[in-house]
Amino acid sequence: MSGRKDSLFLLAREIEAKLQQMREVHDLRAEVEGLRQRLAATLEGLSPGLRATFAGEVARVQAWLAQSELPGLGALGMFSSGDSLRATVDRLERLAVQARALQEELSVGLVRKADEIGKRLAKRLAAVERLYIARRELLGLWGAQSQIQAWERTLADARQMLEHEQYSTLESALSSLATEIGARIQFAEEQEAKHQKRLYLLKALRQVCAELGFREVSEPRFEREDERGSRIVFTVDTLDRGQIAFTLSLDAISSFSEIADEKCFEEFGQLSRYLEEEFGIRTEFKTEDGRPIPKLLRKGEMDLPGDASKRAEA
Repeated sequence: MSGRKDSLFLLAREIEAKLQQMREVHDLRAEVEGLRQRLAATLEGLSPGLRATFAGEVARVQAWLAQSELPGLGALGMFSSGDSLRATVDRLERLAVQARALQEELSVGLVRKADEIGKRLAKRLAAVERLYIARRELLGLWGAQSQIQAWERTLADARQMLEHEQYSTLESALSSLATEIGARIQFAEEQEAKHQKRLYLLKALRQVCAELGFREVSEPRFEREDERGSRIVFTVDTLDRGQIAFTLSLDAISSFSEIADEKCFEEFGQLSRYLEEEFGIRTEFKTEDGRPIPKLLRKGEMDLPGDASKRAEA
């Protein structure tokens, strides 16, 4: 049974929920930090005359920047309690609501000619800017840097159009930009969710291999350096039965094993059992020709849901 073996992987519902909470914490913190930077940059660029004209808006932003300390994330992780994660999410949500309101108020306030079209487009620009800022970090992880720079230039051009009352051109530009960024955010969020599940699987797999007495031959690495979506590969040595090379895609886990036939069932059966019992990860390794590795189901145990030919949903 040496050779390649593949398996989809599914996470227990409570693990999925905690990963989602961790993602929410990270996304909200990135949004608040991005809005902090944008508000600070806007204030810094104001002339003394504009500061005096919009003294109320400036004072409110300055007060928020001075008091809105971001919660640290160092202690948070998969083993944090649901209550502590929820409390962090709640605090970050409050800060995000405050920052969004201040960003819109300042953007609209700086429209010197306060006609209705100008106010409406100022709000629209502020909304598109928030959409981008909230997921800027995520977009950078799953897109080309050149695209990020292009969006930054488009937003800067949009601010100039608003200032010069080029309303028709601005409205069209904002609609196109919002559609484009929204589609890329959806793609990036889907890919990142799969990647975070894969990282959880990788951490669990390394710990289980260590518990089984295997030695890591090499540190886990991306198959293509600096490409977050590429497969993660790492190899362990069983010390007495040969090496196993693992490959983790965004949807599945593959392995190439040197283990002899008579021991292969035992090793991969143990591996799957430990992953499920200790980490809530369900696997069902199959040979290259699609045949499942035989195993004895324990009382009350069920097969991995879904047809083996289908990809696991992320």
